[in-house]
Amino acid sequence: DLTDDISVEEGIGGYHYIGDNKGVYDGACTPKDVTSLGDIQGLCPEEPTKLGSYYSAAVAYFGMQNDISSAGDDEQRVATYTVGIASPLPKIHIQAGSSEITLVPFGKSVGGSSISAATGSFQPTNTIVDFFVEEITPTYGKFRINYEDVEQGADHDMDAIVEYTYQVNADDTVTITLNSVYAAGGIIQHLGYI
Repeated sequence: DLTDDISVEEGIGGYHYIGDNKGVYDGACTPKDVTSLGDIQGLCPEEPTKLGSYYSAAVAYFGMQNDISSAGDDEQRVATYTVGIASPLPKIHIQAGSSEITLVPFGKSVGGSSISAATGSFQPTNTIVDFFVEEITPTYGKFRINYEDVEQGADHDMDAIVEYTYQVNADDTVTITLNSVYAAGGIIQHLGYI
């Protein structure tokens, strides 16, 4: 209920990138129609397959609105402190005219080694082993990413390497091109971007 209250107060609504919204789960950072912070989990772009949520906002709201202990004469209210940890995913910011486009490289393993391709099944988000920038100018960029085919507990070798290029066009659109340079993992990977 408190996450609903926060959502109304903050004007939360519309399409947002999230892994799961009210059981509409694809384990990927895809746009889903969000009406309440209490209905979503799988924070994007880092961990769409996990259960990360915004429930801590409701806990903080409760702690600020209510005396949490009868000890003492004064009301005891709690503020929440959080620590922001650096994202494990690179974000490439591309200026296109007066707009900024954010490109986040992203990969999923969707089959092989007992990974089910069925909708709603767990499919690992690929970890990035290496990120190499080859060239960046105000209108062009080229980089390579080496992906691991699972989220954790693997060998972190070269399962797939993708070359990404982007070009800002004269009409302020951006063309993004991917080239599969190398693939040797035993798991089917879908590699792209958000």
